[in-house]
Amino acid sequence: MVRPPAVAGIFYPDSKEQLSQLLKPWLVESRPRGPRPVMLVAPHAGIIYSGQVAGSAYQQLIGQRYRRVMILGVSHQANLPYAVVDDHIVWETPLGPVATDKKLVNLILVNQLIRKEGQPHLDEHSLEMQLIFLQQVLGSSFTICPILLGQINLTTGRFIGQKLATALDQDTLLVISSDLAHYPPAEVAVKTDNQVIEAFIQGIAESFLDRVRQVEEAGYPGLVTAACGAKAMAVGLMAGKIIGPLTYQLQAYAHSGQVAGDQSRVVGYAAITGYKK
Repeated sequence: MVRPPAVAGIFYPDSKEQLSQLLKPWLVESRPRGPRPVMLVAPHAGIIYSGQVAGSAYQQLIGQRYRRVMILGVSHQANLPYAVVDDHIVWETPLGPVATDKKLVNLILVNQLIRKEGQPHLDEHSLEMQLIFLQQVLGSSFTICPILLGQINLTTGRFIGQKLATALDQDTLLVISSDLAHYPPAEVAVKTDNQVIEAFIQGIAESFLDRVRQVEEAGYPGLVTAACGAKAMAVGLMAGKIIGPLTYQLQAYAHSGQVAGDQSRVVGYAAITGYKK
């Protein structure tokens, strides 16, 4: 059972050659590499808008090898009170097939909080946008465990974070998919995104979620959400605290207005890596 690409030809080129050529300039060692990442946060917008920022996170994987990658995001469509792990055997992109890791999938399944379902993954773009970068930089020598969060509460988030932590061994990478501020003017996005990034880098999930809520309730013009993947980012911090302590480093920041030219309504993007001290 194959999960076909949902946004090839829409969010990124559907030609293998065109996609690979587009990704290559963003995946060169243009800055010093840090320690081996355990976790990274990258955006998932259309590739012309957020690809360069995402590439700044994935540059840190150059020369590294991982056997497994857990890709974690928040569903943009399914309003579920739990997490869903994809049950497709293979994910397909223009760069080729990648197998899901059955052992890892079964390891993190538990009661009704983390379920195995394929349907919520079929039209979701946030994990697929990470997979094409992973394929370009890691090749074909890894398997994936795609995980989507629904509208979970903090208690459920802690439990999921604990389960992910049990799977984060030295051969496993956690990728968190999230954009930041949605649709405020550029100057507002920069201000709110700085607050959200700073809170994430501190590494405390509860404080991070508090800051996200404060930003969203502050009445900034045009702001719809401070981070569409905030719950995934928080779960990542919870897992990181268990296996850590982790140090988090901002690799790049930008917003869509810097590409599109429209500064009146933008989306923010950040690339962050997490590694053991």
